[in-house]
Amino acid sequence: MFNKLFSTIFCLLLALPVFCQTPRKCGTTHAHQQMIKRDPSALVRKESLERATNAWRANNPNAAQNRAVVTIPVVVHVVYRTTAQNISDAQIQSQIAVLNRDYRKLNTDASNVPTVWKPLAADVQLQFCLAARTPAGAATNGITRTSTTTILFEDNPNTLDEDESDRVKSSTTGGKTGWDPQKYLNIWVCRLDGGTLGYSYFPSDIVGFPELDGIVVDYRAFGTSGTAGTGVFPDSDLGRTATHEIGHYFNLSHTWGDDDENGPPCQSDNVSDTPACFEPTYGCEIFPYLVGTQCVTNANGQMFMNFMDYVDDNCMNLFTTGQAARMLAALNVERPNLITSNGCMAPIPVELMSFEGKIKDKTNHLFWATASERSNAYFDVERSFDGQLFQKIGQIKGNGTTAARHDYTFDDLNFNGITAYYRLNQVDFDGKSTLSTVISLQNNRENRVKIFPNPVGTEGSLLQVEADGKKEILLQDVAGKTLFTALLNARELRIPTAQLSSGLYFISVKMPSGVVEIQKLIVR
Repeated sequence: MFNKLFSTIFCLLLALPVFCQTPRKCGTTHAHQQMIKRDPSALVRKESLERATNAWRANNPNAAQNRAVVTIPVVVHVVYRTTAQNISDAQIQSQIAVLNRDYRKLNTDASNVPTVWKPLAADVQLQFCLAARTPAGAATNGITRTSTTTILFEDNPNTLDEDESDRVKSSTTGGKTGWDPQKYLNIWVCRLDGGTLGYSYFPSDIVGFPELDGIVVDYRAFGTSGTAGTGVFPDSDLGRTATHEIGHYFNLSHTWGDDDENGPPCQSDNVSDTPACFEPTYGCEIFPYLVGTQCVTNANGQMFMNFMDYVDDNCMNLFTTGQAARMLAALNVERPNLITSNGCMAPIPVELMSFEGKIKDKTNHLFWATASERSNAYFDVERSFDGQLFQKIGQIKGNGTTAARHDYTFDDLNFNGITAYYRLNQVDFDGKSTLSTVISLQNNRENRVKIFPNPVGTEGSLLQVEADGKKEILLQDVAGKTLFTALLNARELRIPTAQLSSGLYFISVKMPSGVVEIQKLIVR
């Protein structure tokens, strides 16, 4: 408190604002308090989340060591009134790069962590990508741009049950409506009030207001280039505001607790390995700091370089293992759909949901469905008798670009053999094409091929063919790769399986008449 008070008094005495800068300010605590006034059950939910967090951590004590890195899809909504506020793609990409360094402990200034705390510095095992697909499945660069007439987004202190800064989150109030918060981390970049760098809500805050979920960052404190560090935020030029606010998004409190920076000191942040913290730290202090001040009783002082304190960007450099575990719990308890989101996966031209076939009345009926399509001109239907040489037998018109499901059918009326392979060749308007997987249909009315044992281990199977003359034998895996071939004049052949992995295989037998019969082979 006294650091901030001294800075304010100093600037007033100078009466020369050009020499002063606005102390770092995070609006999360204020937004949380406003939400409690708006929805008192938010406080109950926060207490419930705390119990769920502790329970999850107790049940998953080694989760941080045993899990894979999770990639979080991010969509950045740039809401601008001036050209400067319409920040560049490059500035946005610089912010994603900062997040990926800070949350994986790849930041070069991690070496500045005091030696006594280096063992606590954590790789959170979270990384971030700009979304590659929209909620509807269309391709995107993960950036939206919205022009607004709103001069700045700031809270009106006279309205206790609403944070007017949230108006940046709706297209009806001068901002931009966010994407599905279950599948994306929404980040709004705009002009906030003079002293606020950014803010977030805790996961428990927005249960009743999911449209508010995400973080907001002032355009002058976002990324490391362009407008970053300009205006009243010269020391917020390394992208650490977003690092800090995403910590709140994953249920981290400030190191001194959730109370306002002007409230009681020495509150708990519910993390055991962050030392007791007397108050926010501003500027850039020298280790050890605030030793022997009320609750700061150890010789190492206050962990002012923690990402959840208020120091300048170039002085913060770590999350602790306890903070990492807490964020992991929040991810699994409150935000599990982020783990399985496909937002980082670029959409293929056609998202094929299924491709199947059946035989009825001596006709091979093919049917397939698409979940979405992009620039889809048509499907070529191709048929093969050996699974290798395919010929086009028909064409079905596509639906161009659509996010809706579409169902297709094709009947092979001229087929009178035993087994046929089919595939789809999807062709875009620009001529580019993509092949589907291969399916096969087998008419068993003349089945003369037997395999035993089946399933089989490494001992091999005996293939019996009730036909005279030369027969072509083909063993393939489910991807269509040929693993074994033979010409058979007799009626029996030993199929080797010792080198095969467990799984499903297909044995094709081409009869002297040209008819192909297929049998499945299962290897244990």
